[in-house]
Amino acid sequence: MFTFLLNIENEADRAFVENLYIKYGKKIYLVAFGVLGKKEDAEDCLQDVMRIIIDNLQLFYSVKDENLIRLIVKCTRNTAIDKYRAEKRKRSKEFSLDEPNENGEVPEFSDEEESIEELLINKETRRLLNDIISEIAPIYRDVLFFRYDLSLKYSEIARLLGVSENVVKVRLYRAKQALIKTKKEELYELRRR
Repeated sequence: MFTFLLNIENEADRAFVENLYIKYGKKIYLVAFGVLGKKEDAEDCLQDVMRIIIDNLQLFYSVKDENLIRLIVKCTRNTAIDKYRAEKRKRSKEFSLDEPNENGEVPEFSDEEESIEELLINKETRRLLNDIISEIAPIYRDVLFFRYDLSLKYSEIARLLGVSENVVKVRLYRAKQALIKTKKEELYELRRR
């Protein structure tokens, strides 16, 4: 497991953290992977979330079981988004495809590669869509994320959020309406790509 678990002196605390990892580790990974899109980054995020749990044990102890998964998902999503933004800033400083590298050479791609342009456009479109979605209320953003990024069923989303399936469907409808109302032009531009 994680080496920093060994630093937890209290046996009850260590057992609590291990139990959370066993029970929610896969969900943490899936949420992180949904935001970050890379296995290694999702694994790093999982470790970061476990570190946050260890650093804030009293908070996680005080939360009841039905709200614990919500707290962990929010913590994971926020950690993953922070990691994504940091990586994005780092990449934008490091390298641009249109500019020469430190040797003065412009990178070249072979025609044999699977349409790198399409991959970049799809990645950019997904990033823009995530930016648009990040501006709506978290209650709606979560439902969109679970439904379309993680491809969860209504019943699974309802169980995770502790609400009924009808509430999930209503939130999903309202999320779409909020996006259309506030971001209609940006969504139209994305659709034209």
